[in-house]
Amino acid sequence: MREHFAASFGVLAFSCAIQAADVTIEFPDGSISTIHGRATPRPRLVDEDGAPLWSIYVELRELAVRGDASAAWALGIALQHCGTPPREKAFCAGITESQAATGEEWTRRAALAGYPPASMHYASRLKFSNDALRYLEIAWNDGQFLAANNLAAWYERGSAGERKPDPVKALAFSFIADGITRHRLAGATTTLRITTREMSAEAHARRLAAASEEQRSEAIALARKLLQENPNCCYGF
Repeated sequence: MREHFAASFGVLAFSCAIQAADVTIEFPDGSISTIHGRATPRPRLVDEDGAPLWSIYVELRELAVRGDASAAWALGIALQHCGTPPREKAFCAGITESQAATGEEWTRRAALAGYPPASMHYASRLKFSNDALRYLEIAWNDGQFLAANNLAAWYERGSAGERKPDPVKALAFSFIADGITRHRLAGATTTLRITTREMSAEAHARRLAAASEEQRSEAIALARKLLQENPNCCYGF
């Protein structure tokens, strides 16, 4: 079984939004659900005006230390950017290696504070644990499309020694994730996007084949309920 956990990468500061089209999911029983695509913030680095990170490093760090989760997220992602070769010379000038090495800790703090954009990023590092489930649920409630994909994988596998797999929840989130993936990658032409679409279809087909008729019916009802009860769903596609 190939497990796929997607990581979210973005920065606090956002410019204009990218509007997503609505997606209609058709279930095997003939019922449908429509997902109203939310405007997706387009990420930009915190150097909006071309200023190097060091010029706002102290201010961001002070805000993050005082508990500002959004500042911790922006600082963490920016520092990780500077800690990953090749460094962007203009943006990262003046940032030491030891400072850049703290990037992961700041993103962790943002996630622990319940900041939604940080949740997917942090959950991807926790893999199949109960803690990962907590942060994936935060991301799903925020409306992040990738959370549905990762929740399907989580519930299919469960948490070793802690929680058993839940095929109904796995299939319910899989219906949502695969439906959106089919839409967003319908005209895929690059190898990466085609492979992503095929992996999603393969995982969904596996979950569908493993479910009994009763489980399929329960999963369809649950998927529709999940969509109805989450007014934020969805963006990121």
